[in-house]
Amino acid sequence: MVTMNLEDDQMCFVCGGDNPIGLKLEFWDDGERYHTCFTPDLRHSGYAGITHGGILTAVLDEVMGRLLWIRHLRASTAQMEVRWSRAALIGEPLHVIGWIEEVRGRLIKCAAEARNEAGQIVARSTAKFMRVLSDAASPCDKETKSLRTEGPIGEGARPPVHQAVDKGEI
Repeated sequence: MVTMNLEDDQMCFVCGGDNPIGLKLEFWDDGERYHTCFTPDLRHSGYAGITHGGILTAVLDEVMGRLLWIRHLRASTAQMEVRWSRAALIGEPLHVIGWIEEVRGRLIKCAAEARNEAGQIVARSTAKFMRVLSDAASPCDKETKSLRTEGPIGEGARPPVHQAVDKGEI
C-alpha cells in the first residue's frame, strides 16, 4: 500500500509560521465555529485595489480545514465553491468564519464566510471534505504527528515546494 503523510510542517501558505511568503494567520475556536482575521495588502492584489480571489479562497478553505483538524476529523478538500457578494478591498479587514454543516460517513460538508468591518458578506463558501482514514484506523502517529492514508505520493516523498525550500531556492 502506498502511504501519504499529512502533517503540520509549518509551511502552509495560510497558517504556517515558517513559510517566508505565507499569510501566517492566527485562528480561534468558539466551540462551534472557527475564526480568523485577514487584512489583505498590496501583495494580495488581483485587480488594482481588490484582493485576488484565489487568496481569499485559500483563507476560506483553511478556516474550514483547520476546524476539521482541531476536531480530529482528518480530511482533505474534495470540492469547494465560492460565491462573491462584493469585492474584498485591499486594506479592508475581513473576519472569516468556518463551520461544519454535516458529517456523513467519510464525507464532511462545511461552510465559511468572509465579512468586512461593516458586517457585509464579501464571500461565502461551501465545501466537501473527504476523510482520509476510516474511523477504525489509528488517526495519528503521535511521534511523527502524521496521518497514514492511501494516496499518490510515496512514503518519504516531499512535495516540490518543500524540496525547493530544502535546496534554499525559496
